Amino acid sequence: DAPAAAAAPKAAGAGPSSITQWMNSLGVTVFVLLYRLEVPDYPAALQDAVQAMRVVRSRAQEFGLVPNRIGAGGGSAGAHLAGSLGAFYNDPVVAQVGGKLEAISAKPDFIIMFFPVVTMEGPAVERGSRNSLLGQNPTPGLVEKMSLEKQVTKDMPPVFLIHTLQDTTAPVENSLLLFSALRKAGASVEMHLFEKGAHSSGIYANFGTTATWPTLAEEWMRSHGWLPDSPTSLKYRGATAVASPAQGQPMLTTPRQYQAPAPAAP
Repeated sequence: DAPAAAAAPKAAGAGPSSITQWMNSLGVTVFVLLYRLEVPDYPAALQDAVQAMRVVRSRAQEFGLVPNRIGAGGGSAGAHLAGSLGAFYNDPVVAQVGGKLEAISAKPDFIIMFFPVVTMEGPAVERGSRNSLLGQNPTPGLVEKMSLEKQVTKDMPPVFLIHTLQDTTAPVENSLLLFSALRKAGASVEMHLFEKGAHSSGIYANFGTTATWPTLAEEWMRSHGWLPDSPTSLKYRGATAVASPAQGQPMLTTPRQYQAPAPAAP
């Protein structure tokens, strides 16, 4: 019973991710998308995401994947790209690129968004991401189109949202806006909000309860059937930590017996 695969958006030049390591620990095959950085990024980055999803799905047998267990995930601006893939996978601007791959669905089966950039307007907007995505003077129509909370429908893939109240880069209102829109549309969504942790933090044990979100995401994937059942699921309680070579801090992964590191001696 093959686990899921996930495409994780990452700007060209970015290094390995602890999120990739966590997913690999679950048996998930991860494809890291190095997408084009143009100003504005739209539509090039989204075209790259659409094409990547089609390539992975078209070669599922070669990679040992189940074609209907291929999701997308990302953090911050990468989360916006993953969410945009769920909203615009069939949009002519990005989906009609010609060639035989056009017949392959680019719709992700699930989307994981942590500390996401969602809206392109209002007090919750993350200006850096908006300027990169849309340019300095976007049209009102483009601002509305790329504000994900205004584009979701019931057809959106199931979404898993993670955010913290201390995120001052992409405020928690981004997740709240998207959650409310998805719920109103009747789409499948699960959201977890935590008190502590700056933008894009939370997978390491020193962030306290925020560090439990990978376990919650794992259980969400198992509950939908994208990961096979496991004796390490939450019904057995507890958690485990593995060392992250890059950071030297414990990284929360599968739920077994987790013990927080002892505080440093005074």
